Amino acid sequence: MSAVNSQICSRCNGQGHPAAQCPKMPFYKTCEYCKVVGHGVKACPVLQRKALEKISKQKEAEKKAASDAWSESGTSTTASSWTSRKSERAWWQPRGGGKKGKSRTAWSEWHPEHWVLSEDEEREARKLEKKLREIAALEQWVEQGKQLDSLQLQKVDRRSEIESHEVLRKVFYKTCEYCKVVGHGVKACPVLQRKALEKVSKQKEAEKKAASDAWSESGTSTTASSWTSRKSERGGRKGKSRTAWSEWHPEHWVLSEDEEREARKLEKKLREIAGLEQLVKQGKHLDSLQLQKVDRRSEIESHQVLRKVRLGYQRIALPAAPQ
Repeated sequence: MSAVNSQICSRCNGQGHPAAQCPKMPFYKTCEYCKVVGHGVKACPVLQRKALEKISKQKEAEKKAASDAWSESGTSTTASSWTSRKSERAWWQPRGGGKKGKSRTAWSEWHPEHWVLSEDEEREARKLEKKLREIAALEQWVEQGKQLDSLQLQKVDRRSEIESHEVLRKVFYKTCEYCKVVGHGVKACPVLQRKALEKVSKQKEAEKKAASDAWSESGTSTTASSWTSRKSERGGRKGKSRTAWSEWHPEHWVLSEDEEREARKLEKKLREIAGLEQLVKQGKHLDSLQLQKVDRRSEIESHQVLRKVRLGYQRIALPAAPQ
């Protein structure tokens, strides 16, 4: 026992253990980030995983922006290329063969099935798809905690460049069956969304007009009857009562504080709905929550407070919020 205690470590000059059992191993690297022995900060798999996640999010945003731009320009570009091909072939067409509705290359006979990859494009697409599969495998390794060398990291960084290649854009992007535009399907077609919103807005305008007519017919009689009942309760004499109908004017229509707050909330919602409808007119897509908000326009416009505002009720200034 005394012989073991008398041992002196040649590495740390400590007693009680040999150099092979020394707990201090300065020749091993220790990561300053994850505190794991065996690698440095530059090769830390945790940091590599976080960096790849950040890059993937940025690339998703860029891909989405590129797809939106492509969907807006897809129809015009393809139509112009088709027209140029038609003009190039026009020299051999016989006279009188270009009548309206009889040309074989007419735009009315052009359909998405004419979009076919050539042999060179097919070969290029397969090469690019193989590279994307390799990049996906490398990203899977990073998620499992494995380390990547510099060449593998460079390959992963090329994902955005590969996905934005013209051939893969032709392969990846959907073609709408309604408007024949590349970049979206029928469910997300902005033309259909715009037509649906126009139809809903017309229905709501008709309902709004009918409701306003009914309100205008019943508003005066209801107010007059309530005013007369108040007059009878006070017992005023004819011609001498201060609350007589002859002294009643529209300025008595004033919103209360609660009604004013509610009116401002509803007007804010209507402004948001108008902004969403403007986005649809510009050709942008709306998600399900935004479409639900647009569908509430009729419900909001038929609210009693907004009907009072449309009838001319006087608005008031709200007191300042206490600090």
